[in-house]
Amino acid sequence: MRYCSLSLLCAFIAGLSLSVYAAPLPVASALPALEAKTYFNSLVAQLSGSNQRGINARAGYEIAKIYEFCGVFWGPKTKADWLSLYRKTVAANDSARSVRMALADRRYSQCEALMQGPDIYKERSKWLAIAAQQGDLPAKLALHQESGLAGTDKTAFTTDLKAALDSADPVIVWELSRSLRLAGLLWADLSKNPWPGKDIDGLRAVYQLAACELGYPCGAGSTLIEGFCIRGTCTAATYQSWLPSFLEPLQLIAVKAELPRVLKAIRKKRGAALIFKP
Repeated sequence: MRYCSLSLLCAFIAGLSLSVYAAPLPVASALPALEAKTYFNSLVAQLSGSNQRGINARAGYEIAKIYEFCGVFWGPKTKADWLSLYRKTVAANDSARSVRMALADRRYSQCEALMQGPDIYKERSKWLAIAAQQGDLPAKLALHQESGLAGTDKTAFTTDLKAALDSADPVIVWELSRSLRLAGLLWADLSKNPWPGKDIDGLRAVYQLAACELGYPCGAGSTLIEGFCIRGTCTAATYQSWLPSFLEPLQLIAVKAELPRVLKAIRKKRGAALIFKP
């Protein structure tokens, strides 16, 4: 692992809305760049086992998420080349053109150090593996997704998924929402309330809404919403306001109707029972 190149991420970490880390460390988004570098080095120290306070596995997952976000910029060798290609994809009559270009420019600058380093997706996998080895559940779920149905241990995956469904940790709930399809689960496994048309991730949507309700960063300024904008949707200020562009009206009604039941089960640590019937 190239820690020297990773330390260049300090400015990017300072701009992210990350989850809560170990109590002795301050919140990264509140720090100026110099302190953020120290903060990042503290995370690396914890993950490498050199910090006597113990290893913070969730930090490894969060660093992997940084790589995942920055993956949108992977490809062209320079920022100028990437922006030149990106500009061609943004329609001239796009009312959010200037917003998208400015956001992409700013976020690329924060990710630029990674573009100079090793393969960004391999580095993401390394950090996920470090976190998963220390028992971080979201990292385990992410690695199952990466392996795919043929490559993952199905028994371990089911065990991890059930544990995630019984958790009220917003980061865990968000990551499990991305794992449901891999497990072969559909809307009908949660609800008998049918909807017309195809099942387009309604099950994932209800758990992502639950994660937002539990405190996952889903609002303005979050990497989630800024990622939507870079990819083409800048009109949504929150995940909730983005959903109508993704789901059909009747599907959205059904998802919102199921949300209270899902949240209640999660908070009682009985979420797995909603999906995995006895």
